[in-house]
Amino acid sequence: MKQFIKLSFTVSLIMFVIVGCGGKEKIEVSSITIPLDKFEEMAPEYVDKTISTTGIVDHVCKHGGKKLLLVTDDYSLHVYADERYDDSIVGTEIEIIGKVGEDIIDESTFQKWEEDANSMEEHDRKMGIIEYVEMMRDSLKTCGKDHFSDYYLTYVSHKSVE
Repeated sequence: MKQFIKLSFTVSLIMFVIVGCGGKEKIEVSSITIPLDKFEEMAPEYVDKTISTTGIVDHVCKHGGKKLLLVTDDYSLHVYADERYDDSIVGTEIEIIGKVGEDIIDESTFQKWEEDANSMEEHDRKMGIIEYVEMMRDSLKTCGKDHFSDYYLTYVSHKSVE
């Protein structure tokens, strides 16, 4: 009886490994599609969730190649990746799947920017940053908020739109 239990356990374990690790890469699919021109207004309810959207790849950043700008006539969105994008996708329309992320820009961000600016030697650039921070603070006061949100996507996958 012990041998039968051991054999059953071993067979079950092997089947679990074969089924669970079938050697196929898991491709995440999103059932939530957000039109790119509605991304800014809809993103707050989908932070940390996977969505899909469609747009034209305007450019892949030259420095590291791990950021692209997806655009429509009315909106643009940064999509960040762990791996370098292929430059050949520039100018093509793609459907991209990604996880919605949010950067919070608040008083602590402004203070960091001011500290960085104050350590700069170049006076014009330093003053430009300080003026920008003051403009952002004024904008927050005007709209009655304590922060701005900058939404983006973290890349999961994409396919060309034909």
